[in-house]
Amino acid sequence: MILSWGKPTIVVAAVADTGAVTVGTFPTPVEDSSELSTEKGDKVEANIEGGAAEAVRYKDSKYTFKCSVRQGAGRTMPIAGTNGVVPGEYSVTLTPEDKRAPGFTMARAVCSYEDTYTAADGLIRVYTFDSLDNDGKDQVSITAGTTTSGS
Repeated sequence: MILSWGKPTIVVAAVADTGAVTVGTFPTPVEDSSELSTEKGDKVEANIEGGAAEAVRYKDSKYTFKCSVRQGAGRTMPIAGTNGVVPGEYSVTLTPEDKRAPGFTMARAVCSYEDTYTAADGLIRVYTFDSLDNDGKDQVSITAGTTTSGS
């Protein structure tokens, strides 16, 4: 089995007015910082007398992708903003190290960032992409890997 782990390639593209914010391929992220997480949609129950559920449905889940980029002399951050706020909307595509493994695309997202510092890691910018509705389609699509080998 070919797994989607290892050093990813992350590409961000503008999908709405970005106010001239730079986008493209991100620098290699800080080790183990690339993470897609899901907040499961709220559960809605139609209860009847006695507390049993007559029907159950779920609201849409929400998705967040985070990755960290180390800041250093001569490196321009891939997306800039002001006080952690980044204008516009973006798509994010992650391709795993082994391109035969599946990756994902977040079709529409807003971006924010936090700057952190530790003596062990130096200055790091943590980017957060929060998914937006995609006209009823999946907010995050799992992309099939390639059929040829390569990493």
